[in-house]
Amino acid sequence: MDRASRRFGKCSECHEIICVEKAVTDGPSTQGQTNEMLDEAFRTHTKLKHSQDFNLAAVPATERHDA
Repeated sequence: MDRASRRFGKCSECHEIICVEKAVTDGPSTQGQTNEMLDEAFRTHTKLKHSQDFNLAAVPATERHDA
């Protein structure tokens, strides 16, 4: 069975749920990495959804997460 480390958060402004998942391997805990991924997801969400000055054209297409 596959194992994964999952973290969830909810945007306090728009109440959108954000989830990140990282595959877990045998070895040291990956919780810290998963927390960092969630922080980055929230930063990206804030830029995309809540920034008045944000220019979508400045974000590479591979990094866009349109909902």
